[in-house]
Amino acid sequence: MALKIASLDSRKHHSLKHQTSCLVALRSLWGRCVPHVLLAGVLTGHGHGYGLGTTLLHERHPEPGDIALLPLAEEALRKVHRCSIMVNDLHPENIVLVANVFFVDFSHSTPSPSLAQCREELCSLRAVFSLKIQ
Repeated sequence: MALKIASLDSRKHHSLKHQTSCLVALRSLWGRCVPHVLLAGVLTGHGHGYGLGTTLLHERHPEPGDIALLPLAEEALRKVHRCSIMVNDLHPENIVLVANVFFVDFSHSTPSPSLAQCREELCSLRAVFSLKIQ
């Protein structure tokens, strides 16, 4: 499990709650292009905190030359957009390549992207896979 923990009422706590709400909105995509949420909420024990636990994906991040995987990545991103979520942080470390393409960080995401924003984000994705943007 990938586990993120933050002190309650900290900036990171609010970020984790935001990521949780985005991942819940993407529930139909769990295990397909976003990780499953295994736990989320207030934690007690060694002090109080907020935790977000997702499935741990053990593969690799995109590298220059992964052009053959771009169609899978674009389709995965379109699925996220159809759920009214904009990722807003497409960097290789936030994308995991397993049997499919997974987006794993929604800390900068925003709801209800416009068509223009979706197009811009697809261009950002192409840049991650080292394509010339036309």
